[in-house]
Amino acid sequence: MVLLKKTVVAALAVIGVSVCAAPAAPAKGSFEKVPPEAKKALGASVGKPITKGIVFLNGHLIDFDNSYQVARVGTAIYLRQKKGDKKTDLQVTPPLKPWNAFLETQEADVVSVVEAEEPESVVEAPKPKAEPKPEPKPVVKKPVAKPKSEEEDADDFFDDDEEESPAAKPEPESKAAEAEEVEEEAPAKAEVAEEKPAAKPTKTLKLTGTFVKNAGVDRLLRPINETRQRIDAGIRNGRVYFFSTRYGMRSLEPRLGKELLKVLPSQMKDARDGADLYRRLRAKNLVFLSEEICQELMANRVDYLKLDQLRLRLKSETETNRLIYGN
Repeated sequence: MVLLKKTVVAALAVIGVSVCAAPAAPAKGSFEKVPPEAKKALGASVGKPITKGIVFLNGHLIDFDNSYQVARVGTAIYLRQKKGDKKTDLQVTPPLKPWNAFLETQEADVVSVVEAEEPESVVEAPKPKAEPKPEPKPVVKKPVAKPKSEEEDADDFFDDDEEESPAAKPEPESKAAEAEEVEEEAPAKAEVAEEKPAAKPTKTLKLTGTFVKNAGVDRLLRPINETRQRIDAGIRNGRVYFFSTRYGMRSLEPRLGKELLKVLPSQMKDARDGADLYRRLRAKNLVFLSEEICQELMANRVDYLKLDQLRLRLKSETETNRLIYGN
């Protein structure tokens, strides 16, 4: 009887562990969608397959077991995965340029205005009444300091023990110097807003004819394609990317990514929440992840298992390369 009870308890424990370790579903983003007509008219620019990389979307680790391609589809950046004849595009940025801007490059006979917004009338607030000026306060004369004697003046002039003013003291070096190596992706040109959706236009255009890829279209597409190329090269070279609907796109250079991977799986496993993970990483001098990122990582806490497997795999690859190539 006792043996049966122990067996039941052990079975329940195994079931409990299995339930806790069940993989979480990928976090769903809420990026503004690219209009279908923009995808059709502008087409896609797709890179070569990538079989490695560390990429997070809304705190969820993207699975690179199957190869991905970094693609520009319409006006946004996607990660494209192919399974047989089927392809899946995972959007990782908002539209980097409004579709309306491309329509403005077309001839007037192939576009039409479907909406026009009138500027809101500005109502001036009533001016406050002038308040009576306060009566001037009586001037109190300060007592004149007693002039120093010649001996006192000489002592002051040759005083070597005068304390240095606080402003003259050098500022202590920041402990977060390495954080300068964290790249918060900036647009290649001012025309591309990678982290903020474009401002709402005052009028909406609709394509009623054939879209023509003219010089104006090429000019607008160029910085978006450059962004795609930069992300593609960054993933291949070992940069760690964080895409999010909350803070846009950020990345770490390869050396910082390796340092992070050494400790992140164990700290995610033990941390209580995002704030706790943030404190734990800072205690280990990993100061380049914001609390926002830590909160998203902990919302996908079960990913620490895959992160640990990735850490072990990269460690094994490094040791193998050292044996083969001696570096």
